[in-house]
Amino acid sequence: MKINKRVFYVLSSLLILCYSVLSPFYKVSALEKKDNLPAFNEVKNIDIRYGKFKSDDLTYTWYNYLFNKKKDDHFNFVWNCGSGFTRDQAKASFDKAVTNNEGWLITQTDSFFNSALQGGKVPFKSLSFYWSEKKLDKRLLRYQAGIGYHWWFNNSVSNGIHALSLNYGDRGEFVVSCLSTDRVVLSDDQVLNKTSDDPGFHRKISTLINTFPYEVDNATIGDKNISIRDAYQQTLYPHFEYDLKNLKLKLKHLKKEDNIKFPDAWASFDNQKGYYIPDKSDYYIQFTVQKRKGGDVVQNGLQYIKADGSFDIDLPSLDEYSITASYTTKVCYAYSYDRDKTITPAEGDYCFYTPPDEKQDLKYGQRTAYIKADGSVKNGSTLGLVCNDGFCSELKQKPKYEDCSVYDYNFNGLKIPSFGSIACAVRNSFVWFFTDFIFGIIFPKIEDLQSLWNDLLNTIIDRLGFLALPFTFVKGVFTTVQAMNSNNTTCAVSLTIFGSTANLEMCKWRYQLLQVWSFMQIFLQGGIAIGFLWTCYRLANRFFGIYVEDYEEDESETQSIRWLDERTGDHGDWEERRKG
Repeated sequence: MKINKRVFYVLSSLLILCYSVLSPFYKVSALEKKDNLPAFNEVKNIDIRYGKFKSDDLTYTWYNYLFNKKKDDHFNFVWNCGSGFTRDQAKASFDKAVTNNEGWLITQTDSFFNSALQGGKVPFKSLSFYWSEKKLDKRLLRYQAGIGYHWWFNNSVSNGIHALSLNYGDRGEFVVSCLSTDRVVLSDDQVLNKTSDDPGFHRKISTLINTFPYEVDNATIGDKNISIRDAYQQTLYPHFEYDLKNLKLKLKHLKKEDNIKFPDAWASFDNQKGYYIPDKSDYYIQFTVQKRKGGDVVQNGLQYIKADGSFDIDLPSLDEYSITASYTTKVCYAYSYDRDKTITPAEGDYCFYTPPDEKQDLKYGQRTAYIKADGSVKNGSTLGLVCNDGFCSELKQKPKYEDCSVYDYNFNGLKIPSFGSIACAVRNSFVWFFTDFIFGIIFPKIEDLQSLWNDLLNTIIDRLGFLALPFTFVKGVFTTVQAMNSNNTTCAVSLTIFGSTANLEMCKWRYQLLQVWSFMQIFLQGGIAIGFLWTCYRLANRFFGIYVEDYEEDESETQSIRWLDERTGDHGDWEERRKG
């Protein structure tokens, strides 16, 4: 049995092509459920709003609004639970829950609402409050499209479960209403009632704090890591605005957006243990401007300015930069304290800048904004940027695929695809076809090829045992090449010249020529693998008696022949005859 080398080459090419074609489907099917779920919404500060009516920060004062506030000249209070559950009864019930260390939960709903008195659709924010007088078992946190992250309260009456909502009425009064305690939504973000006539109402539900015990439902959430905070600790970040004209950057602190109290925030240094604050007129903001790549601080990029102050800086080049702002103030140590335990400011005292004191319920963080200097004129503030945990960016990342569920028809929780959702799915399919499918065929990812090869080797090694020694060798070669770095002593060649010894680091160029290193690594790995597989192929064919042609066969379909008489030695002329 003969097998031409070209057949082997064709089969290898088909294998690579099939992998390139099928890999996008594999990646889509292999996506974990957690990657398809939206983020769990949490909020650190809450308030209520109804159009022009907006409250102060209620993060730490909601209890007073729910249970203690009375009607006065500036506010009208409405209790909307009827006589069956009075305000005093609700307060006593929650106080009992807190005393017994039972569970409670606060969520915030952010949406839009039609107001007849305010002329149409207006922003609406409300607060929902749940508590239980008895110890409950762990709640099962589930996820369902159209509902969000939620759990159920069973036997709410017997378990002493109550719920209240706090919001503004259409005339500005505070309204406290009783809520259903069956299903509780902790996180959701969607557009409601989207039709051709109605542009839709956005609803976002976020959780402030939860002390109810719970566990994640693996069937609907998978292994997505969800950790809801169960204690208060507010983090304060400074806000600032920026004005960029070509390479001229101006930064200004927005003091009016701060909730920091001075000098209370530095109480441990305010005439304590020899420390004192020399300037009590106001606190400072530490600004640091540096290149985003590499982290080099630009010239004059470190500045200490008074609160609500500003400064200008010249950026060195068109690039991406990070701007970091943090609270600080100047503190000195009085050397008089070492002599007589008195704090007497004097010239020569040791002074330094220090951040505020961190407390159990309050800490202070630094806010970092990323901007790109591209020669254009731009301005803005951290209030208008997308900020997560103190990190803000003017470059908003657009999702790769559009969420088509927002176009579905919703009938009491039952979602049916609409023409809009079908069109959305078609658009997503085109995005996938051109960005993942076609591009993946032309430029397959090295990481995917390497992962596939490693999986194949591991499978062969596991199935063959000691017979897989050759494959173990190949895997070892791959691992060794991958592990090479500038500190690898195997890449160091010792040279002794005229009595002097020096080490020539052969691997250093990996970090200087990254692209060359990548291609060399692929070439080395691929060459060893192909050579080894070809050798194994030849040995297997020889073992089973299969002949493999080493050289190219003659492509001609004819051959030259002549007749020969062996007795007399006479012969004829050469003639071209068809083979066979």
